[in-house]
Amino acid sequence: NGVSDYFGISGLNPSTDYNNFDTFTVTGWFKTSQSTGMQTIAGQWSNYNPAPGINIYFGWQVLVENKKVVARFGNASPTLSDITGTSEVNDGNWHHFVLVYPTKDVNAVLYVDGQSQGTPAKGPFNGGPSTGRIGDGSYIFAGNPVMKGGPFCGMIDDVMIFHRALTADEVEQLYLAGQ
Repeated sequence: NGVSDYFGISGLNPSTDYNNFDTFTVTGWFKTSQSTGMQTIAGQWSNYNPAPGINIYFGWQVLVENKKVVARFGNASPTLSDITGTSEVNDGNWHHFVLVYPTKDVNAVLYVDGQSQGTPAKGPFNGGPSTGRIGDGSYIFAGNPVMKGGPFCGMIDDVMIFHRALTADEVEQLYLAGQ
């Protein structure tokens, strides 16, 4: 509903499903008309606060931020790595996204509507102990919810997580199969 609804992925364990720097791919469909703010499509964040004013982020997410798809990673540091798509996706039509995370030493790639977009980036991340979410990027820290990508205002469908890096041909096949 863009305010408080999301799906939790409670069976997703980063320590075994994609152990810190392991391979995975996340893919799905979404549509939105919202043009401002951060709207999380899918992700898994946790946070550690070792000292007052210092936040260290662990995890990953795919979101729509300022009209474009963004893939974001946190690797136990206050700095986040981003891959930002190039096309605007807030037109109320269905769009397909794929984030391919090969390994810590190979660039991650973001696909939007079957095309590689943005500058591929090395995005090592630590998964952290949090529950994955579809439709919201907040996490619980010290008993309080913290927003790291707001609720999704629109529709999300057919989110899948693979424990391997999909090839460019497989990404294209997923996109074409859903059109």
